[in-house]
Amino acid sequence: MYYGILNQNYNINIMVKSNQVTIRLSKTGETVRTSKNPLYGYIVAEQKGISVVNGWAKDLTLSTIIQGEMPTIKAMEASFPMTGKIVVKESLEPFNTNNPAVDIKYAGDTGVACSIKGMPIYRTTFFTADVNAVSELLKHDNGAQIREANSKGQAVESLQALKAEPVEAEASPF
Repeated sequence: MYYGILNQNYNINIMVKSNQVTIRLSKTGETVRTSKNPLYGYIVAEQKGISVVNGWAKDLTLSTIIQGEMPTIKAMEASFPMTGKIVVKESLEPFNTNNPAVDIKYAGDTGVACSIKGMPIYRTTFFTADVNAVSELLKHDNGAQIREANSKGQAVESLQALKAEPVEAEASPF
């Protein structure tokens, strides 16, 4: 059974198979990952579903990072799968003021930031126990720029460099 979420602003329907959120295993098979500071850790939570955009369906995996002190994260690990949702939130205001670029929404590997009237769209995900929560998506208005980049078949090197750089927020204990 699928549960649907229709976002009127974007003509997208995200259907999740259940209201269960699971933990994504690391490459080494671990559920809890240790941060740079061994007192803190995180898990990668994920939820599988299907998205339908303009009548086109495709598999979808939403994921988010849940972080905290190691004893809390390890205790939380036993609670999975958990009832809830992973929700997407898009905004014209950055979520991370120390490093706004980390949350910019890009159109695939084109290097083109999705934008509205020249302002970049920022995107983040988070876990919520509210199974009725709805994603907040914004519709970009720079489709012509994205189509042009796709027609050239070129990914911007600076985007690859940006994605490869480690990101560390100043306010984070990690």
